[in-house]
Order: sequence, then C-alpha cells, then structure tokens
Amino acid sequence: MIAFESDSLLSYKEVARTLGVKESLLRSWVSRNAIPFRKLGPGQRGTVRFDPHELNVWLRECPGMPQGVL
Repeated sequence: MIAFESDSLLSYKEVARTLGVKESLLRSWVSRNAIPFRKLGPGQRGTVRFDPHELNVWLRECPGMPQGVL
C-alpha cells in the first residue's frame, strides 16, 4: 500500500513520484478537486502543496481512485 511518510508539505513532483503518475495527471486532479491539496499564497497563482497526512487519509478512504492511479 502507498503511504506518505513526510511531516512537511509535498510538491507535485514528490506526490506524483510516490503515486506513480505523471505530474500533468496530478495537476488535472487538482484542477478537478479530485485530490486534497493546499494553495499557499494569494489568488490563482498560489503555490500548490500537499499535506501527507491528508493524502494518507484520502488513499485509505477514497471510494474510487481518480482515473490513472495504479
């Protein structure tokens, strides 16, 4: 089972690598709110980061993974 072990917020690259998907697919999930994320900074240009604890809960509880996961 996939699990995120970091205590700090993660980048697109780190999450994509752990899930085994392309960053472009991960960005698509973010745009559709299909994966939990945090936007840091003002407006639409804020930096997107991922909380590893929220991702672990999402992986355990998600009734169906977004298209393209494993």
